[in-house]
Amino acid sequence: MISKTITLSKSMPFTALATLILIAFGAPLLFNHQLIAGPIVNATLFLSTMILGVRYGAAVAVVPSAIAFSVGVLPVPYMIPFIVLGNMVLVFSFHYFKQMGYWPSVVISSFLKFSFLLLFAFLITETLLYGDVAKQLMLMMGWMQFLTALLGGVIAFAYLKITS
Repeated sequence: MISKTITLSKSMPFTALATLILIAFGAPLLFNHQLIAGPIVNATLFLSTMILGVRYGAAVAVVPSAIAFSVGVLPVPYMIPFIVLGNMVLVFSFHYFKQMGYWPSVVISSFLKFSFLLLFAFLITETLLYGDVAKQLMLMMGWMQFLTALLGGVIAFAYLKITS
């Protein structure tokens, strides 16, 4: 069971943080599709929280949203702050529930992120958007968020198993 923060040497956190931020930044740039970039970004959130701790996980959570909008993955800028907060919900809830074990914490934190984003996507589509853009936003912020977060947990688990 993987449930403890991994201990690193003093110089390693900065290298690991830079690498994870680069991956979280690069995934939306390189893979302009939510089903590819989303799991990679979510894996970096899980890994940064597990390897570096919750504060660094929260730092990584800020990076991908603006990039996703700038490359066209995200249809409207209104969701950027909510996606950042949704990523932080994932990081903080994953950290909070980690004593339950890796998989329960992945499922719970993924569901909480999905629920948070779906709520705000619904509020935005009801007040600001209509038509195809509203449908696209609801599709992206619906079950797709839950799926990509779960897949990110699978990728993170596989990475930790391979490297440990």
